[in-house]
Amino acid sequence: LTDRIGRRRTMMLSFFITPVLQMLLFFARDHVVIGALTFAFGYFIDLYRPAAAALIADVVPSKDRVRAFALRYWAINLGASIGLSLAGWLAQHNYIYLFVGDAVTTFLFGLVVLRFIPETRPMIEKAAQQARSLRLALPRIATAERPAFTFMILMALLGMGVGAIFVQSSVTMPLAMEARGLSESDYGLAVALNGVIIVLVGLPISQYVQRYSRLVVLAMAAVLTGVGFGLNAFATTTAGFAFAVAIWTLGELMAAPVGTAIVADISPVARRGLYQGIFGSSFGAAYAIGPIIGGAIFQRLGAETLWTVCFVIGVLAALGYLIVLRPIYARLTTEELAVGLTALRKHLVHGCAFPIRRDFEFEQPGDGRRGIQQRHFLVDRVTGADAWPHDHPGDRHVFGEISAVEAVVPTVIAVDNQGGIFGERSDDLRQFHIDARDLLKLAI
Repeated sequence: LTDRIGRRRTMMLSFFITPVLQMLLFFARDHVVIGALTFAFGYFIDLYRPAAAALIADVVPSKDRVRAFALRYWAINLGASIGLSLAGWLAQHNYIYLFVGDAVTTFLFGLVVLRFIPETRPMIEKAAQQARSLRLALPRIATAERPAFTFMILMALLGMGVGAIFVQSSVTMPLAMEARGLSESDYGLAVALNGVIIVLVGLPISQYVQRYSRLVVLAMAAVLTGVGFGLNAFATTTAGFAFAVAIWTLGELMAAPVGTAIVADISPVARRGLYQGIFGSSFGAAYAIGPIIGGAIFQRLGAETLWTVCFVIGVLAALGYLIVLRPIYARLTTEELAVGLTALRKHLVHGCAFPIRRDFEFEQPGDGRRGIQQRHFLVDRVTGADAWPHDHPGDRHVFGEISAVEAVVPTVIAVDNQGGIFGERSDDLRQFHIDARDLLKLAI
């Protein structure tokens, strides 16, 4: 849906329909009606997630995506911490306040999107869109996209395994603490450390991990998750369980933004919403199977066996990231520029329009006003590929001409092997920058 109707419209559907379903749920009394409304509510409340992730991928260059997704994750957790406190206070007075408050804030979020968030989905010319429309469906993934789609499926499966470990924090961990003679308040204190760590150190950690390979960071996160839950086998006090929470929270902080950024890196522009939806669904699946499997192991084999299994799954997931996914990711993100040259020349001829946010100030003639200009450009033709003759002799580049939709101005573009496109307007030499990988994926 995000790829078909746009990011903005999808988010507005979520934020404007969800409040209605919330209020209907409050007044519903029939079990069948409650079940149907709950299903619809679950669908629409999460509809915005892939749309928001695709929007961030549209406007943020690859090198900054980990930080951007970390900021979103931090904001969500901060809001959740505040919301849980308010929810308890509202529920003590009357549950209708809880439903109305949630509905109102969701509706207000929709108004913010309506008023301030523009559509960021890259535009595709009608003819090109018709030629590729069937390839938006899962059964008809294009041959050129299969490596990325295979990577996405494997990424989702590994994410589901790690997610199934995280689920134990709210399913079997309280049971294990109760078996150790600890109370519900002890569990609350231990788990509360998760939110505190996320709010206090979430952003600095995301900044720190950007210096490492993203698949290496995911592997480290999987190991920390496995170790954190594995330590529950040795914990006998609230402090011991809290220490374990601190360890797997670090894994959570590393995995959440980096995983989403990786999906944005490898997903074709026209299917960013689809890929983000698949990735998000893997955690939904983890929340479905995690309690069943974890509960069965806990009941039949004991808590120590469960925590050992969690540790093993974390280590196996880390090996999967390093041994299986890392080589594929390297090919998709580095060889992509070289392989994509032919695709560019073949497909990007009067084919696509894509948004460029020119990161320079412009001065309005006549009144001296200044601001940031964002415009759309059409690819006119790709004229060839060669090595950059000046500062970076080892880089691969694509040379071509593009034209602004508003005013046709010939522009020379150059693509470097770090995923950046740089160019100069021939009339005033003002520079712009976009993500080269996004341009190349338009050829798929």
